[in-house]
Order: sequence, then structure tokens, then C-alpha cells
Amino acid sequence: MTKFSKVLTVLATFLSIAFMGLAFVSWATALTDHRQRDTDLKARIQPQKDRITQLEGEIARAENRLKDAQLAIAADLPAIKAREKLYQAQLDELAKKSTELSTQIAASSKKAREVGDEASLRREEGIQLANQLAELRAQKADAETEKQKLTDLLVQAQGVLDRVQRRNETLKSDLPYDEKPTEEKAAPASE
Repeated sequence: MTKFSKVLTVLATFLSIAFMGLAFVSWATALTDHRQRDTDLKARIQPQKDRITQLEGEIARAENRLKDAQLAIAADLPAIKAREKLYQAQLDELAKKSTELSTQIAASSKKAREVGDEASLRREEGIQLANQLAELRAQKADAETEKQKLTDLLVQAQGVLDRVQRRNETLKSDLPYDEKPTEEKAAPASE
């Protein structure tokens, strides 16, 4: 058994050295990989650190602007309240004027309706008067025609009367002097 134990001892030693070599190679590879990863991480971390530094500067500027804006808002707040009251007063005044104008418009509208109704009545009266005028003109034309007829008849009657008088004169002159009719006898004949 001594030989066997010697073989086992050599084998254990050889395997230990082999595993130690394998561990060394693994350790060296891990160390190289770790260094490479460390370099890569440092290369990736640096731009992020630069970006963080840049953003911190922007944050500081934004905080300063925020503080300035808050101070400006605090300073403007009384003026805004005053402007709000002014606008509210103007709005109330406009509402009052609007109400007054609505009342005036309603009154004007009512008056316009009354004037429109009155105008409509006047138009109707105008139409009636125009119709009456046309009727009167027609009656006047008829009267003129009738007058003309009567004037013509009068002229004819005058002409007949003149002829009758001339004829009467002629007949009187043809009668002997003692037989001339007296005025009294002639008067009943002319009626």
C-alpha cells in the first residue's frame, strides 16, 4: 500500500498543481476582465458625471430663476389683486350698461313697432286716399264729359233758341202790323 499511497500522493500533488494552475489562469483572466470592465465603466461613468455636473449647474440656475420668479410673483400679487378689482368693477359697469342698453333697445323696439304700426295705418290710409283720389278723378272726368255734353246741349239749345228767335222775328216781320201779337200773348207760348 505504500506504492498505492505514493501514487495517490503524486496524483493528488499533480492534480493540486494542475488545479492551482487552472485557478491562476482563471484568476488572471478574471483580473484582466475585471480591469477591462473597470476601464469600460470608468469610460461610461465619466460622461455621466459630466452630464450630472452640467445638470447640477442647470438645476442651480433653474432654482435661482424659480426664486426670482417667486419673488416677482410675490411682488406682483398686490398689483394683480388691484387689477382684478379694477376689471371686476369694469365688468360690473359693463353689465350695468348692458342692462341699460337692453332696456333702451326694448323701448326703442317698442317705439319702432308703434311707428311701424302707425306707418302701416298711414300707408293704408294713403292707399284709401289714393283710391278715393282715383275715384274722384274718374268722377271728375265723368263730370267733365257730362259738362261737355251739357255744354254741347246748351250750345245746341242756344243755337236752336237763336234760330227760333230769328224765325219768330221773321214771322213777326211777315205779319201785317195790326196783327202782331202782344207781349202778353207771346209770354204764354214761351213757357
